[in-house]
Amino acid sequence: MTKGGEGNIVSFAQDAEFHLRRSKRFLEKNDYPHAVQAARKAYAQKPKNAEIAVNLAEILNRMMRFEESNRVLLLIDPDNFPRDALFGIASNYIALEEFYAAKGVLELYLKNNPDGVFSADAEEYLDLLWDDDEICSQLGLTAEEDCFLVEAVHKAKLMQAAGLRQQSLDSLMELEKEYSKSLYLQMEIAVALFSLRRYEEAERRIFGIFKRDLKHIRANCLLAMLYHIQNRDDEAREVLSRVSLRPDADTDEISSLATAYLQLDELEKAEPLLDRLTGRLPYDPQSLHLMGYCKYMLNKRDKAEELYRLLLTIDEGDSVAKYYLDIVLANKPADKQDWMLNYEVSARECIKRMRYIMSAIANEELDSIEIWRADERLRELIRWSVHSGVMLIWDSVVEFLGEVGNEEAEQLLRTYLMLPNKSDESKHLVFALLRKIGAKEPYAVHLNDGFQPGMIKQLEFSESLPVAYQMIMEQLLEPPTEVKLPDNASEVALRIFHFYIKSLNGSYPKISVDQETALAAAIMLMSLHSLQNETTPEEVCEMYQITMRRLNNALQKIFQRLGEPDGENE
Repeated sequence: MTKGGEGNIVSFAQDAEFHLRRSKRFLEKNDYPHAVQAARKAYAQKPKNAEIAVNLAEILNRMMRFEESNRVLLLIDPDNFPRDALFGIASNYIALEEFYAAKGVLELYLKNNPDGVFSADAEEYLDLLWDDDEICSQLGLTAEEDCFLVEAVHKAKLMQAAGLRQQSLDSLMELEKEYSKSLYLQMEIAVALFSLRRYEEAERRIFGIFKRDLKHIRANCLLAMLYHIQNRDDEAREVLSRVSLRPDADTDEISSLATAYLQLDELEKAEPLLDRLTGRLPYDPQSLHLMGYCKYMLNKRDKAEELYRLLLTIDEGDSVAKYYLDIVLANKPADKQDWMLNYEVSARECIKRMRYIMSAIANEELDSIEIWRADERLRELIRWSVHSGVMLIWDSVVEFLGEVGNEEAEQLLRTYLMLPNKSDESKHLVFALLRKIGAKEPYAVHLNDGFQPGMIKQLEFSESLPVAYQMIMEQLLEPPTEVKLPDNASEVALRIFHFYIKSLNGSYPKISVDQETALAAAIMLMSLHSLQNETTPEEVCEMYQITMRRLNNALQKIFQRLGEPDGENE
């Protein structure tokens, strides 16, 4: 506390500890918006402080922002990682229905901390997760469904969010072989077909669902949207008139019906549904945004303003909320082109933002770090681009962040790796840039379509890894493009490389440049083999411009360390 000049005004130092204390006081009062606001201010000042990070993650968990809560926890330096934070990660995974990941983290927690604060709870959760009948009952699954289906569908939805729509549909269709009677799966297939604009096939799926459940809420809502796209709004309204929500309807059903009414401009019918939805999800950006849109279009602009100010209290860096608040405050006639029902800026605003970013980072008169420091608007839009679904300029953005190379740029790159709505392929360049700027390993990455759904993988390589072996890793991250490889081929190859490096026990044989390339080719071939890809050894030799003899020699070196593959998926 310091005493000012004239008037003896007393001022308080608002350091990270000050904001942390405020956050905890708000939390005691269950005032989550102001608790998280203060927690973010503390975290912004000391992002590497474990106590501050755990406090922020706990509040986000209570606000049901589970994915963001896990990101905060997984950004904590492993050297300072609080043991009990593992339980928080597992709790978030359970809420996200990523049960396999939750099991792994809970087992790790109990192994390393058998007498921890949450050990009894962890054992109870594990018992539940291993009891298939009980967890299926709690999830409300039918006899034709199980937890594996829930996780697999979740994985497919992550693929769709990452823009891998065809791969998402393919994985759902594969599940149909075993779960053909699951209406839950049939509904997700119909949604996937709709997203690919395969409307006739989606409609057939919907009517297949109706044969067993004519009142299926999400199926009726999707049918109404199909009719709306075909300019058959009267038929769409007739379909929705038959929909009746149960008192225990889940949030997906409420959201689907409310969104359908919004699409049809039935605002008065959407409003009470959105009241119900936001009552269940009071801090969910998508739900609050739908309500904000509805209030704005009903000319209840003071209510819309409250909602977007709430979103900005929760996260003052939320540039999507800022965009819509500016529209509300402008108080001009409603223009639907300014709005998206998904929580994202409009198409024309997106183009405007991309142009600003590209123009700013193309400035040749200043270094990247000078551009970054001088332009607050650019920093805001870069943060937006990391989280948004816009990928058109991502390569340029990530390269710019690599050139900036400061702590905030590193944090944004690490954050990107953990976002579930990004493809594995787009994360390869981020790996390379983190290494380039000297970011401390390991790196946590959320894999959508490799290994287990939703698992956080960490690749740990010694900081003393010789340059020759670092070059092998670079070749695995950016393989030749002559042959189309699976999206996750590089990630699987890196895991194999990781095991190979560990097998060397810190003793690295000297290798030539040709041997570097041959080892990279051999590891990539093993990756493709494990993914059951049909690329032949001859094609790999052609990709890497090596002889078959060199490839075989490299394979033998690896097999001597790791053992021969048995022809199955290793």
